[in-house]
Amino acid sequence: MKLSLVASAINAALIFSTTVSANTDTQHTVDEEPQIEKIIVTGQKIARTLQETTTSVAVISSKQFEQQNISSFSDALTFTANAYATPTNDFSIRGINGKNVSGGNSYLASVYVDGAVLSREMISGGGFSTWDAQQVEILRGPQSTLQGRNALAGAVILNTKKPTDEWQGIYKIKSGEYGEKEVAVGGGLIEDQLTFRISGEHKEIDGFNTNITRNESSDFNEDDLIRVKFLLTPDAIPDLEMQLSYTHAKNTRGTFGIFEPDSGSPYNQRFTNNNDKQEQFFDADLLTLATEYQLNDKWSMTAVTAHSDVDSGYDWDGDNGPEDKGTRLYNADIETISQEIRFNFDYENLQGIVGGYYSNEKMQVLPS
Repeated sequence: MKLSLVASAINAALIFSTTVSANTDTQHTVDEEPQIEKIIVTGQKIARTLQETTTSVAVISSKQFEQQNISSFSDALTFTANAYATPTNDFSIRGINGKNVSGGNSYLASVYVDGAVLSREMISGGGFSTWDAQQVEILRGPQSTLQGRNALAGAVILNTKKPTDEWQGIYKIKSGEYGEKEVAVGGGLIEDQLTFRISGEHKEIDGFNTNITRNESSDFNEDDLIRVKFLLTPDAIPDLEMQLSYTHAKNTRGTFGIFEPDSGSPYNQRFTNNNDKQEQFFDADLLTLATEYQLNDKWSMTAVTAHSDVDSGYDWDGDNGPEDKGTRLYNADIETISQEIRFNFDYENLQGIVGGYYSNEKMQVLPS
């Protein structure tokens, strides 16, 4: 430790005291070296440390979620440089809108949850949550080589907490206008072989605008999500790990628009006056099976099978006013099946990955 001489008039007792303190601190550092947490990036299909990753990436750990009070997907991207998100799941990476810049239906950024890529309807509807997240990785820049289509802007990789043998539970509640209730519980079913974890989240916002015709809040928002995970590590096959995940997400949102009375101000009189219901709805199920198997000391296999079913749409007042001029309705059902399989190899001077990906999406617009 380097000490600077502040004044020549310092007495000997004070110098001695300072020296002893410095030596004590040095000894404490030697005995108890701080453990630096190693951050592993998995979004590029090969596990690398953050220092070894050449792609521009931001990593948010579960500890950061707690310390920085990050409670949503939009919070995670807002806290990230060169990324942005809104509470309605619109987001951009490096200035490129994730929902496409030309008005098309193909996303320009991919979102993965526990290894499964989400469909555009799952993303726009908010069929995922950062509650009970283990780590979020935001890969900035084109990722099409490894992530396939819809990754021109980048990719977001969300890994939720794995089940463990230790029984544990956590509960979080936030009251007020932005009411939130979140819970997670898990433990072992068969010691060292079968574990589970269940997490749930409920968010409810009354809103700030009032529909004076229907006498109710018009910009309400209600979200529910349940996630169930089972992890199998059988003793009979020591190098096999299988994780089955099921997610159910549901939300209902009102409209954010207002009208301005002739003698009013839009900042003081936040009113709507449509006589028919105006809301967007989303109901989705996602089932994922992720399998990892260490074939030998050089090769490993990973397979991710996913099936999602999304029911989404909206009810809209025909004239957006108090007169009865009909209602616009839209309801669509989107089913997506995907399969990814890849083989990783790691030799002394050669490391790589080979694999394939298949996806099939069916969309049916339901009569209304």
